[in-house]
Amino acid sequence: MKTIDIGGKERPFRFSLYAIQAYCEMKNISFTEFASKANQIITGKDIDGLIDVLYAGLMGGAHREKIPCDFTREQVGDWVDDAGFQAIPVIIKAFTESIMDKKKETVNPKAKK
Repeated sequence: MKTIDIGGKERPFRFSLYAIQAYCEMKNISFTEFASKANQIITGKDIDGLIDVLYAGLMGGAHREKIPCDFTREQVGDWVDDAGFQAIPVIIKAFTESIMDKKKETVNPKAKK
């Protein structure tokens, strides 16, 4: 499982079916609509969706690790703002790799590419 250094600590990030379900509920979309939304997020066309993906992935990581979600969607949005614009491609990469690759890796949105 990947981890993301955000919100003052390293947090597990897992974009699994649990996270997809949470994302679909937040956005009030079907599972089949998720693929289109995911493409918009990956290509940088849906920043609001990016925050929801990060939030859902952090929820998925917490769920997998059986730890409480000690954050809200609004806090996650603030963390992205605090990390700066360089966090966006790092989060997109974590999202993409979380779906395709299950290796453990730490991702730091404050790190420069």
